[in-house]
Amino acid sequence: MKITFENHTIEFNVQYGSRKKLSIHIDSAGFISVKAPNNTSKESIMSVVTQHGAVILEKLQAIAKAREIPKTREYQDDGKFLYLGKYYQLHELIETNGLSEDE
Repeated sequence: MKITFENHTIEFNVQYGSRKKLSIHIDSAGFISVKAPNNTSKESIMSVVTQHGAVILEKLQAIAKAREIPKTREYQDDGKFLYLGKYYQLHELIETNGLSEDE
């Protein structure tokens, strides 16, 4: 099923079962599943998802942000780095004897 909430389309899968309450679950990939009791109307499911639309969009944005590829870090020659609870110079952490800039 799909609904549009604040110019965003929310797609979700509905699973019916022998339960008493409706639940909305978002997994780590951003897949939304709604578990509903048997004989629950589509209108009531859509209204519940619309009611929680702001929270769903917030969670989807947090998942998308967490899945972004981290940026490569630029290292400076005199920079200090925290390693095992102490600050070290870059040349102390990495052996650079005889290596060029590319290596």
